[in-house]
Amino acid sequence: MIRLPALLAWLAVLAVSFMLPVPAKASVGDGYLRIGPATRSQVAIEASRRKASGNSRPAFIKVGDSNLANHYSMYGLGCYRFRPAGLRPSLVSLVGRYRRVRLPIGDPTSTSPNCNTGPSANSFSRFSFAARGGMTAAYPFVTGAEAGFPCEASTLTCEINAVKPRYALIGFGTNEAQFAAGTTMSDGELAAFALELEEIVRTTRASGVTPVLITAPFAVDTTFTITAGLPGRVVVVNRVIRQLAQSRRVPLIDLWFAQKQVIGPARRYGLTFDGVHLSSPPAADPWPGSVNLSEANRLRYGMNLRNYLVLVALEKLDGIPPAGRKKPGRLLQPAVTDQ
Repeated sequence: MIRLPALLAWLAVLAVSFMLPVPAKASVGDGYLRIGPATRSQVAIEASRRKASGNSRPAFIKVGDSNLANHYSMYGLGCYRFRPAGLRPSLVSLVGRYRRVRLPIGDPTSTSPNCNTGPSANSFSRFSFAARGGMTAAYPFVTGAEAGFPCEASTLTCEINAVKPRYALIGFGTNEAQFAAGTTMSDGELAAFALELEEIVRTTRASGVTPVLITAPFAVDTTFTITAGLPGRVVVVNRVIRQLAQSRRVPLIDLWFAQKQVIGPARRYGLTFDGVHLSSPPAADPWPGSVNLSEANRLRYGMNLRNYLVLVALEKLDGIPPAGRKKPGRLLQPAVTDQ
C-alpha cells in the first residue's frame, strides 16, 4: 500500500537534480555496474541468507517491459546450439553455469519465437511471468489469473516461486515516459513510479532474491512517439531509478549512460527505428546476432551492449562472498551524468 509520508518523501527527492561530470573517455568497460560499499554489504547479506536456506543456485528472473521480454533479448544466450562470441573466458563459463539450471518454459501466453527445443528452459530463455511488452512497473503486481496464466499470486511472486532465483533483473521506465500525460513527467507520475519500483525491490528481497535495477534505455523522438519530448522524460525517470538504487542499496546497471558513452548519437544510441527498442544485428534467425557480444557489436547495437553488461553484473555479483567472509576489493565506477 502506498503511504502518504512515503509519497511526500519521494516528491521531495524528485525536486533535486543529480548532475555529475562526464568522463573524458568512453569505453566498453565493466564499470557500468554501480555498486558502492553499502550496496555490496547488502548483497553479501542476501547471499549469506540464500546460502543458509540452501537456495543459491545460479538463476535469475526478468522483471520488465519489452526490452527484457522480447525474443531479441537474452533468449539466444540460453540456447545450447549457440556459443556466445566476443566474451572473455570467465563470462563464457558464467553463461554455461546459468544455462545448466533447467527451468519450466514459463508464460504460456507468450507468442514470441523461442529457441527452447524441449520442455524446459533456463534463466536466459525462459518466458518470464513478470516481463511483458508494453508494461509499466505496475505489471509485477497484476495477478497471474489477470495476466492469463494459472497462478493466483502476483506475476512477480509467481515468477519468483517458479524459478527460485538469486537475482531479479528489473527494467522499467520506458513506458512510464512513453505514456505520460504531458510533455513532461508530473511529480505524481514520478512518485507513483518510484513507489512501484520500491515495492518490487521490497518483494524480491522478502523472497530472498537480490534485486538489480536497470536504467531505462536511451530514447529518441520518432513518428512512433506518442507525445514529443520522450528523451527528456526518460532522463527524469532514470533519476528516480538511480536515486532508488542508491537509497535502497540496490545494484544498478546504468544502461542509459552506457548507450550515451559507448554507442552515441551517430549510431542512434543502439536503438531500432522506433526510438525505444534496443537493436541487435540483422539476421534471418533472430538469436545468433544477440549472442555475438563482440566489442564491435557492443559499440553498435543496444541489445548486445545490454546483454554484455548483464553478464558482467552477474559475474561481479556472484563474486561478492556471503557476509562473514573476506570482502573483495572496491569496484571502481565511472562518473554519471543524465544530460
